[in-house]
Amino acid sequence: MPGMNTGINTNDPSVVSSFQAALLHQFLVVLVVLALIAISWSVLRSLQLRRAVEGGGLPLRPDLVSPEPAARRLLRISFGLIWIFDGILQGQSSMPLGLVPQAIQPTASSSPDWVQQVVEFGAKVWDYHPVPAATAAVWIQVGIGLWLLVARSGTWSRLAGLVSAGWGL
Repeated sequence: MPGMNTGINTNDPSVVSSFQAALLHQFLVVLVVLALIAISWSVLRSLQLRRAVEGGGLPLRPDLVSPEPAARRLLRISFGLIWIFDGILQGQSSMPLGLVPQAIQPTASSSPDWVQQVVEFGAKVWDYHPVPAATAAVWIQVGIGLWLLVARSGTWSRLAGLVSAGWGL
């Protein structure tokens, strides 16, 4: 009938305000956690250096540590920044109610049956809990980006790359 709303209002004020409030509260928690990690890291690092100097040992020389290849560093930093930017974009007010019906379901409709079933299951979970699902997506993407930026080498860096590829799929 004319004048009736036939679709979901992706800017429902109650959902938008809940989403923004959840993001703000979680952002404050993330800031506190990061501050505690930074303080702990600084204290532990200074204790480690103090013990090394008192014990006669010297800190690692920069010329003994193998540098990260430039191409790998470029990819790691680029993907980290892309994930952070993607997480920020995920924080838009229309994401809790608009992402699944406007972006994910139309894309999955041309996929194989098993993909459509997985997407349908995820869509039901998202539809029943749009605010927690959207805030989780924001923080997962920002977290992957930060992880890629911080983990320069070793097992943590490889694991960050694996998590990035898995979440991207």
